[in-house]
Amino acid sequence: MKELTFIDNAHANFYSEHSKENDVYKNSLVYLIGLTEDTRNHFSEILTQDGINLDVFNNGWITGETRRLLILGFNLWNGYLYGSENNEKNTSLNAVDEIFSGELAYYFLQAVNIRFDIEKKQQRLNELEKPL
Repeated sequence: MKELTFIDNAHANFYSEHSKENDVYKNSLVYLIGLTEDTRNHFSEILTQDGINLDVFNNGWITGETRRLLILGFNLWNGYLYGSENNEKNTSLNAVDEIFSGELAYYFLQAVNIRFDIEKKQQRLNELEKPL
């Protein structure tokens, strides 16, 4: 995978400290959590030993941007789609155009690439398309 882009040194240090080799599910979530000071400060509350903590969406420190970040991160972790227990009401808030509408969209794409290793898959396709 191409070298990752980090928003700042705190983000890079956080990712280095909490990512695990060969765990694309956790690493994509850790990359996203590391983007903001708020999510870094609440890391142990967001990702517990039991997995992702859905109750975190009810906390006062959650902003629109951190909500989008966590929705995407939880989706990359295990396919989770919603930001609260009222799933139907929040479906439109979790659409791709909503999630990627904030200032962190570029970094969100980095997390998607961590999870799916798109560049590696593209290289494989290119190799298959070469004439024999």
